[in-house]
Amino acid sequence: MHWFEGTVADRGNTPKERLLATFDVLQEWYADPNFRGCPFINAVLEIADASHPAHQVSMQVREAIRAYIMQLALAAGVRDPLSFSQQYLLLIGGASLMATIEGNPTGAQFARNTLSVLIDANQG
Repeated sequence: MHWFEGTVADRGNTPKERLLATFDVLQEWYADPNFRGCPFINAVLEIADASHPAHQVSMQVREAIRAYIMQLALAAGVRDPLSFSQQYLLLIGGASLMATIEGNPTGAQFARNTLSVLIDANQG
């Protein structure tokens, strides 16, 4: 999270710019030749036991991402930042799976475009 938040902060000056920059950062990660999928999604898929420590860590990371996005959404004036943060998780999950399955980082750009529409539609 430290790397993610720091890199996002370097890419955007406003909360909206930072929200959108999350997918720029992810696209670069997906394009890395060493990318083998999100390790947290992979762990949950490989270990079916929800009580396993790896599953718990994956859920903690997911929650940390959601909380970070919720803070940015609140600062950007998004109505209902809690629901918005859940919608974001759908976008990041889809982009990550697309990058993993297809070996193509462009899902992050599709997610970024969708996120822009969500932000604009939910600003109060």
